[in-house]
Amino acid sequence: MLLINRDQIQGRLMTARGLMKRALGWASLNTLMQADGELDRMAGLQQARFGDACWRVARRSEQERLQRMW
Repeated sequence: MLLINRDQIQGRLMTARGLMKRALGWASLNTLMQADGELDRMAGLQQARFGDACWRVARRSEQERLQRMW
């Protein structure tokens, strides 16, 4: 049984880091930090989505394998 993969974890951590950077940039009026945080957030979302897709494919193939056994 597959629970979560590395891309999902890293993507969600990068998304959280991006949100924190963006908020810190907003609080300190630093537009470069805001932009960097937004880039990290977007990259994290993409990595998490990739991990989600890989997880769905692996889960589907595992279900098909189990069906063939019975």
